[in-house]
Amino acid sequence: MTKQLTTQNATITTATIQVQAMTIGARQVTLSVFRQLLEEPLIADDGTLNGVPWGAVNYHPDKCGDQARHWHIVWQHGQELRRGRVYEKPFFDESGHRFRSATTDTYAAHLLSEWAHGRVGWCPLVEDDLTSRTFRQGYFCRWRTDDMSVEGLVQEHVQRHIIQAVESAKARLHAVERAHSEHPNDFQLKQLEASREDLKEAAAALDALLAALPPLDEVRGAYDTEVAGERSRRQRHRGVLATLAELPQLFIAV
Repeated sequence: MTKQLTTQNATITTATIQVQAMTIGARQVTLSVFRQLLEEPLIADDGTLNGVPWGAVNYHPDKCGDQARHWHIVWQHGQELRRGRVYEKPFFDESGHRFRSATTDTYAAHLLSEWAHGRVGWCPLVEDDLTSRTFRQGYFCRWRTDDMSVEGLVQEHVQRHIIQAVESAKARLHAVERAHSEHPNDFQLKQLEASREDLKEAAAALDALLAALPPLDEVRGAYDTEVAGERSRRQRHRGVLATLAELPQLFIAV
């Protein structure tokens, strides 16, 4: 029996009960030959196929059966055959993966400024899983855009103490505003004015750093383009997986 499996000597035959088997010449392909196929990714990072899929084999040659649900697909690369492991769900759907890039980092820094100036009402900063903000490892902004979760690391552009100053000033202003609304008096009014000045100073320090970055409108345009591209890439991955789910099962001999 020929040991090397190529597109010239490999064929798929259909038995009378519609079982599709891989063969070399007139003999069915064995597990040992299947294991010899070079393993390469079938799906490229951009969501396109690296070759032509033939079918899926219900066999886990690398003892990977305990991993997330996946297929082992035989596919054609030029004149050669490959096998590739393909997970049934894309990683960004399975793990809630957030999209982040250098552009989203810059956009996040601008979002922090917009929040400091009250031009957005929601706080873009999020806490990590630690119990105390004091030990927070990084300051991230996170937000959703349609079906995507996006994040940016603010500390890529803004020093930690400035982020903390803005966050503290906003928290204090919120607390003083609430106290003044519940018990309006001259003292609370002075506290309110002082808190607004503190926030103004913190926002000014932040804006001084952002002056070295491209302006918000330019960053927003680049961000919109990048997010649209990422959304299209993810949709291609989902579409390819839906197609691969319809592949026939190939049977190989023990």
